[in-house]
Amino acid sequence: MCRTEENPDIPQAAKTTFMIEVPHEEWNDVREVKAMHGGTGHSEIAITDLGVHNDQMLGGRARGHLLGQYRPGPGRAGLRTACVGSLRPKQRSTGWSTDR
Repeated sequence: MCRTEENPDIPQAAKTTFMIEVPHEEWNDVREVKAMHGGTGHSEIAITDLGVHNDQMLGGRARGHLLGQYRPGPGRAGLRTACVGSLRPKQRSTGWSTDR
């Protein structure tokens, strides 16, 4: 996914999604990022001078955000549940605290 639109009507319409084959010489794994579930499946990457063709576009220009929101995986619901479950009410407040 990359920014392809300079002044979209809405910010979400600034991105377009492309599919490329990896490994690719312009695609470099920087490091594995630890997530709530551990250290697999999430990485920091560096992409340098990568060119893509229109036939590698997924879902159409400026529709990258919509494509990403089309079918959220079941992991998102679990992540939200875990985050909300880690919160607890403060003793003398109506707000929420992340303190344990």
